[in-house]
Amino acid sequence: MVDFGLNNTEMADNVSLIAKVLCGSFYVNSERFSGQDKVFHCNSCGNYYTNPIKHAMLHCCETQLEREEFWQRVSDNLPVELLVELNFLDKDAFLYIRFGNTETLQEHCHGNMELFYIAAAEFIAQTIKTTSYINIFSNI
Repeated sequence: MVDFGLNNTEMADNVSLIAKVLCGSFYVNSERFSGQDKVFHCNSCGNYYTNPIKHAMLHCCETQLEREEFWQRVSDNLPVELLVELNFLDKDAFLYIRFGNTETLQEHCHGNMELFYIAAAEFIAQTIKTTSYINIFSNI
């Protein structure tokens, strides 16, 4: 993902945001999240969760539009075989793929890996920006 960000400067902000999330450099409701088992309350949808990234990317009603736009973009531009495979992944595997673990995708994507990276990076960045309960810390 870092190489991708360096080679695609227009995506640098999105890749930087993703790196901060992966490094645990963010706050949830003004409290630093470090992967601990703590229950948080979402002010947007009213649900409780222990993983703010998983909640924002998979469950929160506040990010439903971003999820729909991601699926529309992916389904318009990537092979059907890939879409079927993505659909059958469990939620954790799907998150790993969005964050750059593309071993599963490489046999289907061939020349489309960059397109998938761009769609995933834009989705993650937009999702994090949309969720008001996750604040990205500005200094790593």
